[in-house]
Amino acid sequence: MPNLIRPHDVRGLTAGEIQRTRRELRASLALVRPDSPARVPILSLMSAIDTELAERRALDREQMIYLCSCGFGTDDQDWFEDHAGSAGPGRGCPAR
Repeated sequence: MPNLIRPHDVRGLTAGEIQRTRRELRASLALVRPDSPARVPILSLMSAIDTELAERRALDREQMIYLCSCGFGTDDQDWFEDHAGSAGPGRGCPAR
């Protein structure tokens, strides 16, 4: 017997495609009766979309670059804060 359950892979979708799909799923969910079995695949796909969006946000944070007006840049938030002067009095960027 074939496996009728398949995973929802939304990784290949662009951000716009994901948002549009999520809106369409919300509209479909609003039209389905609360006790309808049709809700299950809709909710499953919405969960996959939410997971993908959370993973993309986490990846965006990991790739963040912090830039100072003096030209200093780093991807390390602690190093940037030390440079910018938030670590204590008398420390920080000479350009400030």
